[in-house]
Amino acid sequence: MKTGQMRARATAGGPPAPRLQRITESGYTGVLTTAWIGVLPPPARSPAIIPRCNAERVGILRLTEVHNRRANLGFGGIGNSQAVFEDLVGEEIVRCGEGIQRTGAGVTE
Repeated sequence: MKTGQMRARATAGGPPAPRLQRITESGYTGVLTTAWIGVLPPPARSPAIIPRCNAERVGILRLTEVHNRRANLGFGGIGNSQAVFEDLVGEEIVRCGEGIQRTGAGVTE
């Protein structure tokens, strides 16, 4: 956005952004937005390492200092199992794909 190649039109929520309306204030209702952060290992990794790495990440996210800092920034959630994350990504692919098909949105160069 800093280069001018993209422009923000509205924000979905969270802390107010200067000079941006919220999506609902722009006249759009029923808009569902989500944000998530996930760690995706390289394909050549050992399957045995995933549960251990996940347990370490969840433990860090549960530290009081980390939890409070994330809460102050407006982040919710805490970390789940690989299966829960895979389900979430699968649901997002379906949901976003339906919206893209319905609106005809796409990427242009």
